[in-house]
Amino acid sequence: MNEVSPQFFLAVGVRILEGRALETSDAPCGSLPCNVVVSETFVRAHLSSRDAIGQRFVIGTLGQAEVVGIAAATRAGTLLTEYPIVYTPWIPGARKYQPLLRSAVSRGRLPRL
Repeated sequence: MNEVSPQFFLAVGVRILEGRALETSDAPCGSLPCNVVVSETFVRAHLSSRDAIGQRFVIGTLGQAEVVGIAAATRAGTLLTEYPIVYTPWIPGARKYQPLLRSAVSRGRLPRL
């Protein structure tokens, strides 16, 4: 599960294939049901591929989630594997976050921090 801001998908170049991205008006998870965007890999693994928009499922202790969008599959880790991903609304100030950077510079040329 990834908490993301509404601008996340545009900022990192993840396309929304169906439905919509998260919006500032989407309530955080914990309210019933919370709106989420799922990856197409998540749809194939956990939902019926047909009509995934509007389907509901439970996210652990956070309660029910309703799919409002389907995002293109992304790769993580070694960049060889597509993982099922659930994107939930980000709550500013609720917890620490990990910033993501997008650059035209190759990884090897970036300075180490």
